[in-house]
Amino acid sequence: MRNQHTEENYFVSMTDMMVGVLFIFIIMVAFFAFQIQTEDSIPKPVHEKKVQELNTEITDLENLVEQLRKKVTELETEIQRLLNLLSVANEYEKYSIESTKTRETVILKIQSRLKDQGIEATANVAQGVITIPGDTLFASASSDLGKLPTAFERISKLSNVIDEEIKCFVLVGKSQQIEKACNPSGTLVETIFIEGHTDSIPVSRVLEDGSQNNLELSARRATNSYEAMVNFQPSLITYKNPFAQQVLSVSAFGDQRPLATNGTREGREKNRRIDIRFLMFMPANQAELESFKKKFGIE
Repeated sequence: MRNQHTEENYFVSMTDMMVGVLFIFIIMVAFFAFQIQTEDSIPKPVHEKKVQELNTEITDLENLVEQLRKKVTELETEIQRLLNLLSVANEYEKYSIESTKTRETVILKIQSRLKDQGIEATANVAQGVITIPGDTLFASASSDLGKLPTAFERISKLSNVIDEEIKCFVLVGKSQQIEKACNPSGTLVETIFIEGHTDSIPVSRVLEDGSQNNLELSARRATNSYEAMVNFQPSLITYKNPFAQQVLSVSAFGDQRPLATNGTREGREKNRRIDIRFLMFMPANQAELESFKKKFGIE
């Protein structure tokens, strides 16, 4: 009885499988018959026209792809050009930044060392200036350093400190080479101006030094400071910039550039001063920078 049931189940399974296969076969035949009918039902001219339109669209797409490929190539070339320009700009900008940093470092070191030696000095890092109050160097209405007992001592210390702090950033001696050990970026001082400034009170008479106005007085104060500095430290006049020009120089402004109001005594005291102004060398463009670096062997 058990065997009979087993055989019946087997044949039922086989029957179900056969019915399933037959059903799938019928579906496939119906599908292909439908495909043939559909193909035959499309008129030949319409079919050819459709194929032609598709071919035209394919051709247009291929042309568009080719145009896009050319555009991509052009854009890649332009990107590379811009990257090259950016690299050049970065190199030029980097040198400019290094030059500014050098000036800031030199000014702050000079100011700090002067203060350590008891010399009043203020620093304006943004403008690259160290200011020495004029009343610590000169008597009123005078350009003679000898009239104040400590003036020459102050100038001597100022000369020594400046000399020691700028040596790495000027061209020294006959070799006129950059000291790469202490100045790897090759930044150089172009000019150090010793500037004379006065307050706005007019000169009422011809002074002992021949000055007849504030501009002349400031010029003589700047010149006398310059002469005293190079007497104390002769090497200062040997330092050159990249144009083979002497770095140390003189300028005078009279009362043209006040730091404070001339309407108060305190303001006038601030305006009577000697400024030490540092100007850094900066090539005009990338080509000049490359030429400069090549000349002095800067990496």
